[in-house]
Amino acid sequence: MRADAEIYPDGVDYRRLREDGRLISPAAVAKFYRWLLTEIAGKKYSDKQWDIQDTSHHRHWLGEDELFG
Repeated sequence: MRADAEIYPDGVDYRRLREDGRLISPAAVAKFYRWLLTEIAGKKYSDKQWDIQDTSHHRHWLGEDELFG
């Protein structure tokens, strides 16, 4: 998090998200990718830009868990 901006240009944004409690939890990211990579068929997977924050698919993989943690 303290890396030089040349090494980690998104560091300022990352710190701001962290301070605001808006970082997506690692557990939620893992659940999303597991669902996306194992349950979404190839054509459907490649035909779309998948966004973890898109609530339309949360019911399929997030369950009762929180996205931000």
